[in-house]
Amino acid sequence: MTIKDLFTQKIRNRYRLIIRSDTTLKERISVVLTPLNVILIVSGIFVISLIFFILLVPRSPLKALLPGYDSVRQARQMEYIVDRMDSLELVIQQNEAKEADLEAILEGEFDGQKEQITSEGSDESIIEEEDIPNPIHAEVHLPAEQRKVPNYAFFPPVKGVVTDTFNHFHGHLAVDIASYNNASVKAVLDGTVLVSSWTPETGYVMVLQHRDDLVSIYKHNAVLLKKEGTFVSAGEVVALVGNSGEMTSGPHLHFELWFDGVPLDPLDHIQLTN
Repeated sequence: MTIKDLFTQKIRNRYRLIIRSDTTLKERISVVLTPLNVILIVSGIFVISLIFFILLVPRSPLKALLPGYDSVRQARQMEYIVDRMDSLELVIQQNEAKEADLEAILEGEFDGQKEQITSEGSDESIIEEEDIPNPIHAEVHLPAEQRKVPNYAFFPPVKGVVTDTFNHFHGHLAVDIASYNNASVKAVLDGTVLVSSWTPETGYVMVLQHRDDLVSIYKHNAVLLKKEGTFVSAGEVVALVGNSGEMTSGPHLHFELWFDGVPLDPLDHIQLTN
């Protein structure tokens, strides 16, 4: 008998596996096995376990244990972080530009009377307002319906007498309304307090953000009654008339109205007593 025949005979030998009760010795399970069957069963369990691992583990938290997965995850996280940083940088730049414009408005430094234009291949030159049309001037003097200013029922900001009117060419982008000390300053529309602060030139300043890119500004107040981020209703008292700041000579309200970044003449939209 050859070794091959002997091996074949051994793996085909039949064995009986009997499981009996320990107390009664009664037979519970009787199974006939051969070495070949055992090998096939063990191999089948191994194959099924391997397939289960390949299919399910990558979809479970155990995937973090796979070789090389951690480096791939870190690369993806780094790519996501870089994209978010680029987006945040753009948002920061936009916010800084808006803050600079708003600061210029609050400080009364907005004039729009001169622009510098540098052309390629030529020396730097300053082009005066008379040489080129000023888009802001043109926009300000268009009728309201052409600028598509929302036709809201504005609430008068304060009771008093208009002592200085809107004059874009002289840089006075507001109306001054003389009133008595501590008179109520009211919101012209529903909105949110964008700025509630103090500057040396304009004193206590309140800025409200309304719908449709409308912004109203109230300067030289004695007291500010609302904090930044607070929602206010039209006609709600937001401040008290005062004489704060360097650019004032008596108790009055310096009131500005802006639409989509363009200053408006409040007298064109709000009924004020002159």
